[in-house]
Amino acid sequence: MQSKTAAARQFRRAGKVLTVRLASGVRRLVDAGEEAGSTHYTYLAYMPALQLHVLYVQYYEGEVLMLIDRRSGRTQLVDAMPLFAPDGKRFVTVSFDADAQFNATRIQLFRRAGGGFVREFERASDPVVWGPRSARWTDLRHVRIDGICANDLASPCSALTIANSGGRWKIAP
Repeated sequence: MQSKTAAARQFRRAGKVLTVRLASGVRRLVDAGEEAGSTHYTYLAYMPALQLHVLYVQYYEGEVLMLIDRRSGRTQLVDAMPLFAPDGKRFVTVSFDADAQFNATRIQLFRRAGGGFVREFERASDPVVWGPRSARWTDLRHVRIDGICANDLASPCSALTIANSGGRWKIAP
């Protein structure tokens, strides 16, 4: 991530308008509403090595993160802060919402390609039973996902590994 001073040069807020700097211009996002149907944008970070802006998007009920590729301007909504592979070409997100269930309980894995984002793996789970707690890249082809059991949120639950085999991501046996 970048320092607050350097990140501040990447965006500007004027009232309800958040302006994000891109290589080819700017992207303007406008906060809308105060109740049902509302959307509010907050700039979180700029990742210079990845040429990626990260914004927090708050809905009336629930939230996501918006990733914006600085070069292409393409966006991707994700459930949680991305955890990038050591080479920066892929990232995984894990999210868990056992209480209100306004947000997804799932694992997603994306590849950066052509200035955009390609989802290569997704697994949703029932938050009443199991959810992903954290993720860790063990190498470029494996991601360990530590789980959490909804009936005992303080204790770890079973873990799983997502593996790339033959160009496809799947849960390893």
